[in-house]
Amino acid sequence: MMPKMIPQTQHHNAPREHAQHVQHARNPALASLLEIRKHKNKRKPNFTRQDVPKKARLDAVWRKPKGLQSKMRKHLRGRKRSPSPGFGSPRMVRGLSPQGYRPVVVFTPEMLSKINPQTEGVLIAGSVGQKKRAVIVKKTLELKLPLLNIKDAQGFLKSVESELVDRKKTKKEKKQVKEKKKEELEKKIEKEKAKEQKEKKEGKEDKGKEKGKEEKSEPTEEERKEQERREQEQLLIHGQ
Repeated sequence: MMPKMIPQTQHHNAPREHAQHVQHARNPALASLLEIRKHKNKRKPNFTRQDVPKKARLDAVWRKPKGLQSKMRKHLRGRKRSPSPGFGSPRMVRGLSPQGYRPVVVFTPEMLSKINPQTEGVLIAGSVGQKKRAVIVKKTLELKLPLLNIKDAQGFLKSVESELVDRKKTKKEKKQVKEKKKEELEKKIEKEKAKEQKEKKEGKEDKGKEKGKEEKSEPTEEERKEQERREQEQLLIHGQ
């Protein structure tokens, strides 16, 4: 069954309504417009530029056809469809979420106090980290604000908490491994130092022993004189 046609007041040529006058999707008029938009979006084709299937260098984004002999520009039968006012959504629901809220991008928890829960919904920015995102979600639940880009808020908070616990655990384990390696390295350095000192000590003792041997092997002056005297006496004896 086809949905009801858009009322005359909501035609695309009608003046645009301000977002503050938009009511929640519980309003029957707004709900019917959202249904019309949903139905129109299902039937709306994907608008791509001409020759996209023929040329790999072209992106599948819409560009107006400008060729003189372009069949697409002339809107000939059997060619790709081009955007036209008939494909547009009703003015009152343009830019609204499927629930009928105007999305407000939030970066910090303090921004939640300015949101009107009747007409606006929370859309957490993609650049927000997990910790701050969890804080924003908690505050959103406390203030009972509509959250648009997280379906299961409680499940998200549980997953973030478990992830933080696992992260702390892995961080602790890494720290323990690092400390253990540091201790092992310090022990190794101490052993090497002790070994070097022992080798130095042993080297000094060996040098002292060698020096003592050298001193013993070399005769003193008195011993030399005595030896010379004995040699002279022997020569005299043999001469006689």
